[in-house]
Amino acid sequence: MFNERNHFKVVNESLSGQRAVDEDTFSSVAVLAERLERLKRTSNIFSNIT
Repeated sequence: MFNERNHFKVVNESLSGQRAVDEDTFSSVAVLAERLERLKRTSNIFSNIT
């Protein structure tokens, strides 16, 4: 299981070509997207992030 920092690391390394884009990459993107949606519902500060 990945912790929060690992999700960022997996996505960052995948985008920079340091690792292959695989199932772990897509899973990490999904987790981070869900967390962003929760932040958007919690605070207007995050509402304009796309």
